[in-house]
Amino acid sequence: RNAASLAADEKRVYAPAKEKAIAADADTGKIVATYATKYPPVRLVLLDKTLVVTSWEDREPTKLKYEGESLWATWVPKTDNGTVEAFDAESGKPKWSLPYPANQVLAADGTVYLISQKGNPPTERFVAAVDLKTGKERWRQTHTSFGEDPDLQLNCAGAGWVVIAKRRGKDKENTQDRRAIHVLAAADGKTLWSISPAGATWTPVVDGLLWHGSKKYDPKTGEVKGSIGTGIPDQGCTPSSIIGASILSHSRGCGYVEIPPEGKGGAKGVQ
Repeated sequence: RNAASLAADEKRVYAPAKEKAIAADADTGKIVATYATKYPPVRLVLLDKTLVVTSWEDREPTKLKYEGESLWATWVPKTDNGTVEAFDAESGKPKWSLPYPANQVLAADGTVYLISQKGNPPTERFVAAVDLKTGKERWRQTHTSFGEDPDLQLNCAGAGWVVIAKRRGKDKENTQDRRAIHVLAAADGKTLWSISPAGATWTPVVDGLLWHGSKKYDPKTGEVKGSIGTGIPDQGCTPSSIIGASILSHSRGCGYVEIPPEGKGGAKGVQ
């Protein structure tokens, strides 16, 4: 979560740098374009030849205990000063700008999705959808649409949908697991379907299906389309991943599990 994000296309690699984002030639590493941001860039995403960058005036660890208030705490904006800026990826020419920092940025199917918050610990956290070409906001949903805790995160997005999660599980001040998955419509932000309580919040999309727990779902309808053959865990300090739809890597000790074909028995460890 705290590593600066990278993006790439057929010719370039895009990355945050000091006071700007940069594009490097994929073959030589030579800097071929720069993207001047108002504040230091932190996160970026590339879609349809448009580079979207969020920049923050400053950063600090989250003060939400259930988001890892510790040595491994997630970085969040320290102030409300920041931007979300879009650039023509080829030329570096600015296209549009929004006057607030985003904790997270995703993009899919002509839409940019943002998570932003007020304060640390936050008093408000919202998810917004903006048009990739113009920067015009299409809709916004605050955390209160999904519960009392300002614990929203962006998971993934596709054609016509975006997945958000509520992160707060059981803790000393809360005896109820409030973790949940909500799939929202890209057009208006209305909830298409949900998993609550979710138990875990990782939702990788593999071969067009959303995986969660031990099941495979149609991301648009929530219809169960099959079984994974094992339960996939939540993300931790060592990120989990799906490799080729057949290998699950997870845990701090880097365990590897072979996922069986549909209907072919249970998972087994990889030696």
